[in-house]
Formats: sequence, C-alpha cells, structure tokens
Amino acid sequence: MLRALGRSPILRAGRRLLSTSAEPYDVVVIGGGPGGYPAAIKAGQLGLRVACIESRGRLGGTCLNVGCIPSKALLHSSHLYEEAAHGWGPHGISADNVKMDLGKLMEHKAKTVTGLTGGIEGLLKKYKVDYFKGKGEILKAGSVKVTPIEGGEVATLDTKNIVIASGSVPASLPGVPVDETAITTSTGALDLKEIPKKMIVIGAGVIGLEMGSVWRRLGTEVRVLSPHVRATRSPHATPAPHPRLTRALTRTLGRALTASRPSPLALTPRPHPSPLTLALTPHPRPHPRPHPSPSPSPGHGRGVPRPHHARHRLRDRDHLPAGALATLALTLRVL
Repeated sequence: MLRALGRSPILRAGRRLLSTSAEPYDVVVIGGGPGGYPAAIKAGQLGLRVACIESRGRLGGTCLNVGCIPSKALLHSSHLYEEAAHGWGPHGISADNVKMDLGKLMEHKAKTVTGLTGGIEGLLKKYKVDYFKGKGEILKAGSVKVTPIEGGEVATLDTKNIVIASGSVPASLPGVPVDETAITTSTGALDLKEIPKKMIVIGAGVIGLEMGSVWRRLGTEVRVLSPHVRATRSPHATPAPHPRLTRALTRTLGRALTASRPSPLALTPRPHPSPLTLALTPHPRPHPRPHPSPSPSPGHGRGVPRPHHARHRLRDRDHLPAGALATLALTLRVL
C-alpha cells in the first residue's frame, strides 16, 4: 500500500509538497511498536504526510519497552552475575563476596530501553512524521480520534489511509487479580523491587522461561508450571518449536528450573503478605480411540489395542511463603 501511495500526485521529485493542517493525512498509523513505527518511517521516506499515534507514551511497543529488549538486558546481566558467583572457580579465578545491586541492574535495563526508544523518536522527526502520545480511536472511514494520555484537547485526524498496529497486552486468568506486586504479569516481573525467595511461573513458553531464568540466576527458587511436556510448548504457539530444540532446552533448564504439568490449575489469592496458595489438580489426558482392527484369524489372540494411560507425577498442593511471587507468564493476545 505504501509503495502505491508513494506515486501519489502530491509528490514531486520524491519530496513532499508543503501542506496546511486542514489537509488530510495520507496515512495515520495507530500504534508505535515494531509494526507501526517502521510503517510510519517508510511512509515518511516516500514523502507522504504521516501521523503516528502511540498510547504508551514511548515508541517501540511491547518488544522494546516491556518485552524482548528489557528481558534480554536482564538475561545478560544475570548471566554475568552467575558466572562471577559460581562459574569462575573451575577456571582458577577466585571472586569473593560477589553481590547483586538490584537497583543498578534495573537502572541499566531502563537506560538500554530509553536509548532505543529515543532513537526511534528521532527517526520520526527526521522523516517529518507527526507523533501523537495518546489513544487512537477510529470514528469512521478516514477519521481517527486522538485522546492525549497527558490530558489536553482531543483531536480528530482526517486521513486517506489507516494502518492498525495496536499491538498486544498480557492475557489474564479468570478470577485472578493481578496487582503487579504479589501476582504479576511478565511486565511486572521485569521491574521487581527485590529478589523474591520463591517464584512460580505459570507457562513454559519463551516469556516464562526467560523470566524464570533471570530470577533463578539471582537466587530465587523457581518452579515452572506448564500443561505440556516440553518447554516452550504453548497451546497458542503455532507452529510449535522443533522437538529436538525443546528436548535440548528441557535438559538444560531442567537442572535449574523445576517443572510440572498441572491441569487444571486453580490460583487462590489471599491478601498480601499472607501466603499465596496454588491448588494443583492432576488431570489425565483422554484415552485415545482404539484403532479398528480386523477380526483375528483363527489361532491368533490379537484384538483391539489397549489405550495408553497418561501418567502424572505432581504434588497435590504447593504453598508459597509470605512475600513470594506468582508470575503469570502468559501467551500474548493480539488486540
């Protein structure tokens, strides 16, 4: 679409002509994440009149602000800490009294994120993209309402084209009040104020394993709960990772992270700082249908094969001590 718009009559020699505020935008992009800001920048490079709306107040979306980038920063820092505390001995390197300053760790993560988001905002300015910090709402075809997140006058943008790149938010569990303190999503797990003694991660996908690995390296006892046998297998993951990859990952992380397979799972929250209780109920898989078999010939004792029974090894109930955290590392749902 953007390539076609680049041939619009409003362009001359690849440069945008001067336009008044009364003229409609060529493109309005709702969302400033990895889908939205590249589209806005490309449209600006083509000389179009572009607006980008982001409700978070910082460009980069989930990936840059509360996803891939901050989690990789914490993974790298926690790896360095674990190596210094436990991994140098076999190499003849002695490091005594290795400590983790969690405040400085979080400052480093925030500095990494801020530097990247500022760079994206600079690119929008370079290509003359109007950046609105607010919530976008499509009123009708060619009309988008912008409600500023910091207050102010609501604006209505007229546009010829709309790109919807609204991103994602963490999913929730019915009846589970997420306060980002005792019960958190992956967003809250990136910004804890202290290192918890115990943590239960619900979900053994990429997000859950990353968060579990970070806090396990820093000294937390982590248990991962998943309804699937192998790590990174999620009911919403399509396509699933290669079985050889999941087997290798399960062997590697199995030495550090305790995994189990509850289904269904009931989380019983209680007022903080009372203990949080996870009620785990084993639920066997349904028996597979027996394959039809021809009638056995005389003299043979073969018949319909017997179904295999699923086996579960799971404690009936886990109790978390006061101050423990239950982290909901859930599959993201697209808005």
